[in-house]
Formats: sequence, C-alpha cells, structure tokens
Amino acid sequence: MKKIMNEWRSFLKEQIDRKKKIYVLVGPPSVGKSTWIKQNADDSYVISSDEKTIEVARERGMTYDDMFIYPPQPLNRDKTPNESFDSSFVHPVWGPIVDQQLSWKKWMPKAYKKVNDAEVEAQKRLDYQYANATSAGKDIVLDLTNMHKGSRKFAIQKLGDISNFDMIAINFDWNNDVDYLKRTAAERSKKEFEDTGMKKTIPDAAFDRMVGGYERPDRDEGFESIKDVKAWWVK
Repeated sequence: MKKIMNEWRSFLKEQIDRKKKIYVLVGPPSVGKSTWIKQNADDSYVISSDEKTIEVARERGMTYDDMFIYPPQPLNRDKTPNESFDSSFVHPVWGPIVDQQLSWKKWMPKAYKKVNDAEVEAQKRLDYQYANATSAGKDIVLDLTNMHKGSRKFAIQKLGDISNFDMIAINFDWNNDVDYLKRTAAERSKKEFEDTGMKKTIPDAAFDRMVGGYERPDRDEGFESIKDVKAWWVK
C-alpha cells in the first residue's frame, strides 16, 4: 500500500510540475485544424473566434454570413469619397448605420446596428475565453488562422502570463493548392447549410488575402517547437 501511495504522489507531482502547452494552429480554413484538435488535443481549452461567431449568430436567428454584412463605407479603398454611402439609410433587417464598435476593425468604420451588436457580443465571449485560458488547468489551443507573425503575436499576448506554458506551433502544409482549399470550403459550406441551415461562406478573396499574407512560424516568436502537419488531402 505504501508503494502504491508513493507512486500515486509521484504521478500527481509530475502532473503538477509538467508544463502545460499552448498549441498555435497556423493554416487557412478547410486545411484540417478541427480534425487535428479532435485527434491530438480533444481535452484542451480551445479558443476559436469562429465558434463564438456561430454561437451568437444562432442565438440571434442569424447565419455566419450575416455576421459579415456591412453597408457601403464613407471612403472607397483608394480613400476617395464613396458616393453610394448614405448615413441615413436604414436596412429593413439590420437596422440603421452606426459607428463601428470594434476598435480593431479600422477598415470598416461603419456597420449595421444589429450586425454590429452581434459582433460585439461574439467578441466579448472570445475575450472571456482568453481571460480564463491560463487558469483552466488545461493545454490551450489557439484555433485561429494565425497566418502571419502579427496575428500570432496579438493572439498570444491576449493570453497574459504564459510563463508556465510551452508554446508549440502546428504549421499546416496545404501544398500551395489554394484552388483546392476554395473548392473544399465551398463544398463544406453547402453541406453544412443543408444539414444545419447555417450558411458559412468564405470568399475567394479572403483565401487569397490569407495565403498572400502567410509567414511561416519561427522560433524567435517564442515557440518551443514547430511541428509541420500535412493538410488532410496532402500525401
């Protein structure tokens, strides 16, 4: 009995002393991040902006796509006045045009009130996840695209003190096949809509923007290790 108790204490000490891990997933949509989590980190504390966006959308009778509906902006992309912008316009579904409530969304200074209120609620829930992540007693997974150093730095800093964690980058290799990613995302979106009524569309331009801004994770970002994982279709 004494031996068993000593072994149990030793086991508990190892669990306490073992550093938890932060897995930073790096890859565009439809590359296999959710599958990787199920297979490798199913009991982890998962932080996902998509999850919170869908959660709030469902509660408010909206779809994922509805969360990204915006009015014309005061300025065009070339910073010239946009003649189609009308601050007095009231959308029959999404309400009046208001100032953007999310300070980081500087490229979209105007929004429809109902959409923006939902966005703010999703952001609050995501911030709550960040605030409680390091005290949850679990490994942490940042289930975001994290495609460039700036976005990874922003997400990691929001966790606060991570000195008791080892940070690992899970870098997905999609074999530079952006067209396949686009087709797969469209097929998944169609099936999800048929199964659940939740419409989630990722525009081709969004894929191009994410892939165009990709920066491979580097040890100088604070990673203990970087693990390359092939996308689910890459042999």
